[in-house]
Amino acid sequence: MKPTLKYLMLFVTSGIVCLSTSIATTAAAWETRTHPSACMTLGGAPIDLAFGIQNDGAAPMVVLCAARDETGAAKQTTTALNIHGYDDTTVGSVIVAQCRSLAFATGGACGAGVSTSSPGLGNFALSVPVAGFWNANTATDFGYVFISVPAKQGSAFRSIVRGVYQAGT
Repeated sequence: MKPTLKYLMLFVTSGIVCLSTSIATTAAAWETRTHPSACMTLGGAPIDLAFGIQNDGAAPMVVLCAARDETGAAKQTTTALNIHGYDDTTVGSVIVAQCRSLAFATGGACGAGVSTSSPGLGNFALSVPVAGFWNANTATDFGYVFISVPAKQGSAFRSIVRGVYQAGT
């Protein structure tokens, strides 16, 4: 082989190697942290103090937060779903579940819920079981997180939702 051809082949080969190792690829994993101000509240008396949503009412409050569900981060690929907050009442626990609204009919469903282990627990990070509830069969449904916050106790004891963490592959 002529030296010029040899160097040309070496140059082309090194160019191909450099190009193939420098092409950006999309990340296989994703995560989202959502402040509860992006969520909807029902009942209770929501106030935003201490950098979270608190229930200042005499009745329980429901907080509904949309699940991340988009190209490259579909809800059915969720591997972790945690709700962070502070439970400061002894009249009830914070309850959390993953849910979905049907895309082509009226209705929906919620998966297994979890709650703070005892009322007045303080800081919490509740891990919601995610296996199987949002799946390929429910891909067209609209996913959300259901959070029930107990009523305010006395004049000052309120429970707080600080945020929702969702991660997937």
